[in-house]
Amino acid sequence: MNENSTEKIYFSFDSAAQLAVVRDAIAYLARTFRFPMIWVSGSDAGSFDQLGVDEVKNDFRLRYGISLEVQNEKGNCWQAMQAAVKKEKPFLTLISSDVQAEGLLGGGMRSWTTKLGVPTLFLNHDAQWQNPDMLFMPLDVASETRQKFGCVAKIATKSRSMIAVKGVLKKKDAENSHLVNIYVVQANNFMVDRGILVKDLGVVESQDVVSEIMNSAMEMRNKWLCILSNPEGGLKKSSFQQLCENAGFPVLLIPFQCSYRDWE
Repeated sequence: MNENSTEKIYFSFDSAAQLAVVRDAIAYLARTFRFPMIWVSGSDAGSFDQLGVDEVKNDFRLRYGISLEVQNEKGNCWQAMQAAVKKEKPFLTLISSDVQAEGLLGGGMRSWTTKLGVPTLFLNHDAQWQNPDMLFMPLDVASETRQKFGCVAKIATKSRSMIAVKGVLKKKDAENSHLVNIYVVQANNFMVDRGILVKDLGVVESQDVVSEIMNSAMEMRNKWLCILSNPEGGLKKSSFQQLCENAGFPVLLIPFQCSYRDWE
């Protein structure tokens, strides 16, 4: 598990989130991981059918067998979640919200993912929930991605998912293709050593890395896209942002320098 983290799952959603999708996500995570669920409620928080807090707790206990806790924090759902994880780092966070926009000085989805510092399952407002038969893990030329294998492996084990690994790089980076091949082999070996089924999708060169990843993901029925955040490479900030904006399915965001220590 993440160093100094607790086996809890925090979730937050804004008022424009699809309530049915949020419910499905919470129910799956609670039943699959069997960790306490903490609702981090911010100033823009959505509501569960206009129910009061006690009614929501009772509803989740009766409907899903989930013991739900509520933690109120200031700010929108991203700011509220940041405040919550500063107090205690959970195993995983779930956020269903609008995509956080980039500015001239940076920011955006990668910035917020880094601020949280823990794996975050993100659902944009158009995303539909999917129970993950497959965790799709694209890799690029940034070797830092190797530090994230433990996070994906832990989640794959809990969810009993297969992992699909695909190397992607822009054609202008073709001279680094041998590095991507090495990372793909390392990823395969890492997962196999831990008893996880792996599907090797090889390495491709493309002018449009985002389209390449999205097209591959769309060929998979029930999946989460695992974005291993990097400061550079084919999955740099702008591509990271586009994947969060365009994915109509859950996206697992693994922040820079985040790893589950006991799986390294």
